[in-house]
Amino acid sequence: MALLPPGNGLRRVVLYGGIEDTPQVIQTTRSPADMVGLFDPVNKFWSLHITTAKKSFPSLRASVAMVTGPDGIFMFGGYDINSGSLLGDLWLLRGDSWTAERSVTVECPRSFTNFILAHGCLMVIGWGIFVVWGAYIARYFKSSGDTWFYLHLILQIIGQICSLAGFIMAVLSVQSRHFGFAHGIIGLLVVILGLLQPINAVFRPKHPNEESKKSRHRVIWESIHYIGGKSAILLALANISLGVFVANSRPVAWTVWFVYLGIVVMVLVISQLLQDCLKFRKRPKDFLELVPGSENTIHNYKPKMAEGHV
Repeated sequence: MALLPPGNGLRRVVLYGGIEDTPQVIQTTRSPADMVGLFDPVNKFWSLHITTAKKSFPSLRASVAMVTGPDGIFMFGGYDINSGSLLGDLWLLRGDSWTAERSVTVECPRSFTNFILAHGCLMVIGWGIFVVWGAYIARYFKSSGDTWFYLHLILQIIGQICSLAGFIMAVLSVQSRHFGFAHGIIGLLVVILGLLQPINAVFRPKHPNEESKKSRHRVIWESIHYIGGKSAILLALANISLGVFVANSRPVAWTVWFVYLGIVVMVLVISQLLQDCLKFRKRPKDFLELVPGSENTIHNYKPKMAEGHV
């Protein structure tokens, strides 16, 4: 990468060559030999441009030395991307910032997928969609027979499969210090908590019938399952929000995510308020009844036992 000679008051930086296929890249469109990247340092904008040549273009290479000259940019050496052999040729990319800006532009290839992108998508789908709404069903739809349980179970299983696959993608995408930063540490904790949930669900004590009370083991298990699941979801949503910035995602990506996150929070708040209102309406009526024909004083109230109480 080097700075082109200024032209007509413009300054542009040229990027040529580089490694496009790495172990972390799943699929990409390789750049042709006549394409260069042009960077506008004022507007901080990249664009792709097509160059011309009298006879031939330099072979696709990486680690090329680039130096600004009076008539353009000198490019020397590097190593051939296809063969891996070292190169010792010298090329001149003739032109200035003005002529480069006026050259033919092409659209950026959209077919690019790497492990980091796959990791982010899997975590958003797994935790942001399946796990969140699976937990939502378990909390607010328990009155619908056994249907809620099977929906909760299916959504959680799919969510954990996505989470585990996303975790593998994350490990493959980072070559060193996998858990040496906040996003990685929180992510590891989320995956561990998520995998513990179905494990402790296997050992859940039997649910009592309507006439008997919950056993002490059942109460302890429900507390552990609830706290563990809630903690995992809160950490996962926070870590996805952090990951959007860590990955330097496009504005449209983090806009969509935070709008969706706001919708999730709004739905949860409304559902909790409705649930609290229903519980309030189902509470037993007042234990005091006014004696007909007496004065309206507290001394004239007599206690009334609520139904179902001894």
